[in-house]
Amino acid sequence: MTTLFHIRLAHASTPDLVQRLRTLGEDLHRALGELGQVDMKQVDGATESLSVEVPSERHPGDVVSDHEEGVGAQFS
Repeated sequence: MTTLFHIRLAHASTPDLVQRLRTLGEDLHRALGELGQVDMKQVDGATESLSVEVPSERHPGDVVSDHEEGVGAQFS
């Protein structure tokens, strides 16, 4: 069983927020390693949102909390 997290910008997309969203995707990819699935093609093309899939027992909250406020993103 896995959990799919949808990460989307909480504010109108700007070049700065897009870059922060993509950086978050890259950070999640590195931090989760083989324990999560982050499509780097989706991350590289992200302008408003991206998705992260993780095993249900593993929550990427530590990585997300480091970025949530600075990115201005919503995680669900």
